[in-house]
Amino acid sequence: MNEHQPAAQNEEYGKDASETELLLANHATLTNELQSKEAELNIAVEECYMMVNEGHFYSKELDDRGLQLQVLIEEIKEMIDRRQAMLLEAASLYEFEQDVAEALSWMQLSTSNILSDNIGKDQQDCEMLQAQHKKQQINIEA
Repeated sequence: MNEHQPAAQNEEYGKDASETELLLANHATLTNELQSKEAELNIAVEECYMMVNEGHFYSKELDDRGLQLQVLIEEIKEMIDRRQAMLLEAASLYEFEQDVAEALSWMQLSTSNILSDNIGKDQQDCEMLQAQHKKQQINIEA
């Protein structure tokens, strides 16, 4: 269990959406691995307490070890949950940043088209510009 603590405590959340997705995938692997071990660890704790209840000569130490193991299991589960939440928040942030970047790009393009001095060279150009203007007006109103 101790070898998994650094991964569960890792505070790296990625620098962009793709890196965060990779970290989420790695985190899912860690979570699955620990979940598969949890039953085995709980059995070990139960056996430990069973020996204590049976009056094993090493009862005090077994009781301490059982409690340590239970605490460690809960701590790692809490770390995993906390890391999962932080990774999801990071992914949400990067998605928001991408959406904002796309919106700003669209607004810059729309502004440059609206402020353009181009009025067309002939009727066909004018009709094309008018259609583009109408399309942008519809997009802005939507």
